Amino acid sequence: MRNIRHVRLPQANKEKFYYATWVERSTEYQRDENGNIKYVLVNGKNRPIEKVVPAHFSNPIMFEASINEGGKQADVVEFGIDTGSYTAVLTSPKGLFNITETSLIWRETTPTFKDGYVDDSTADYNVVKKTTSQLYDRFMIAKRVK
Repeated sequence: MRNIRHVRLPQANKEKFYYATWVERSTEYQRDENGNIKYVLVNGKNRPIEKVVPAHFSNPIMFEASINEGGKQADVVEFGIDTGSYTAVLTSPKGLFNITETSLIWRETTPTFKDGYVDDSTADYNVVKKTTSQLYDRFMIAKRVK
């Protein structure tokens, strides 16, 4: 059996992209200047002071993938969705990236940050669908209206 980790993409149509994945709301703890968790006395017990982090997209990660903006009829069979639902298909070696169907993709622009989080309004594409074969992950992407 072939080692899947060493599969190479054809150099034609290969480009650099950024992706960010959706991060659910989470709880962190407030910290002092030294990085120690802050506590408050509640009913005679020390409890850490919680800080709710709103849902957001993760910090963008750069990756390389092959992009195909044509050949939609063959993709309809594989993905099973309407050809008007997407703009292009990205192909990368299987399992290298944690891209999901809620991820954002930057191609023409560089990700920027706003209030400490990535500004999702600057993303160029949404991931519409993901399929996996023995060697590759394929992601259908749709252009975002800005």
